[in-house]
Amino acid sequence: MGRLIVVLSVLALLSACGRKQETPEPHPILKNWDSVTVRINQQDNRVEEEDIAFLIKRYGWNMQTTSDGLRYMIYSHANQPHCIGGQTVTLSYTMQLITGDTCYTSEQDGKKIFVVDKGDEIVGLHKAVKLMGKGDQAKLVVPSYLGYGLPGDGNKVKGKKTLVFDIKIEDVN
Repeated sequence: MGRLIVVLSVLALLSACGRKQETPEPHPILKNWDSVTVRINQQDNRVEEEDIAFLIKRYGWNMQTTSDGLRYMIYSHANQPHCIGGQTVTLSYTMQLITGDTCYTSEQDGKKIFVVDKGDEIVGLHKAVKLMGKGDQAKLVVPSYLGYGLPGDGNKVKGKKTLVFDIKIEDVN
């Protein structure tokens, strides 16, 4: 009797393996999930762009905009060559949220030292220093997607926050 149960179990398993399992139809909300999230992100980006434009207008900053949305205004030129990938830069800085709340400063947290295009700093800083040279000072407005993005920095910068920097390139090696 025991052998019969084992044989029947094996036959049942083998016949089940040959059948094609049907994939369940996704919930109607999930069918269009990609397009919904794209629309939400587009709306968030429009709101962020409006906030940035308002900030720049409010303070009368004469900023330039890169093709990917970084705003910058170099207000003190030292007439040195621009930084390039692979160089180590040392920055003094103040980083604020778009609301004006100060998050980090070189006076409190130490100067930022990183390798251009290779360091752990946000993309917006890498892009900005390549527009500048040693001794230059600039104001930056960094959209969230060039900053800490959706997750934030896990400390003082929450997700999807626009950052405002005041930086000076102290040294380039």
